[in-house]
Amino acid sequence: MASEQELQDLPAQVAGGDGVVLRPSKRRKVFNLVLGLWAAFMAAAGGAGVAAGSFAGLIILLPALPLALYWLVAAVPRSSSLTLARSGFQVRHLFVRRSWDWDDVLGFGARSILYPRGGGITLVGFMARGGQEPQGDLLQGLGIRGLTRTTTLPDAYGSSAEDLAAAMERCRARFADGAAPGAGPKLPADVARSAAITR
Repeated sequence: MASEQELQDLPAQVAGGDGVVLRPSKRRKVFNLVLGLWAAFMAAAGGAGVAAGSFAGLIILLPALPLALYWLVAAVPRSSSLTLARSGFQVRHLFVRRSWDWDDVLGFGARSILYPRGGGITLVGFMARGGQEPQGDLLQGLGIRGLTRTTTLPDAYGSSAEDLAAAMERCRARFADGAAPGAGPKLPADVARSAAITR
């Protein structure tokens, strides 16, 4: 877990080297492994039901199999990371990499995504310049209304979302051409109004 002091010094660490790599916490990896094994067990039970000719087995198998694959791949070491460099940042999630330049981002902030039946999760969100969402976020945009012009990092990488968002905002302010701290909006108006997302 990145300490608060390490996150305070993040812009200096990025400026002084080839980049800083943040990885998900071990706790997150273990959580993904447990969920993946549970979903794999459910997929095996569903497969046994399908083999026995049960329609209920198919209903169990269809959602359990992709969830098992997702969570098990997410539990693999080095499948996910956040790399911060002078030119921008790169998110690696399930071995898929997506990159943004600091100039392409208007601002960072913590976003609380509330689940319909209670609870939720807080992650780092940002808005890309020009309001364009990367193609890789199409499913996320469909699944979470209000994120049509923003994107969300898949993890807080061992720190709180608020602290990581503040550290990334300091990096953006330091390395983006002409950016000043807090120059960009932290939350676009349509996201702030969304029923699914709150500050």
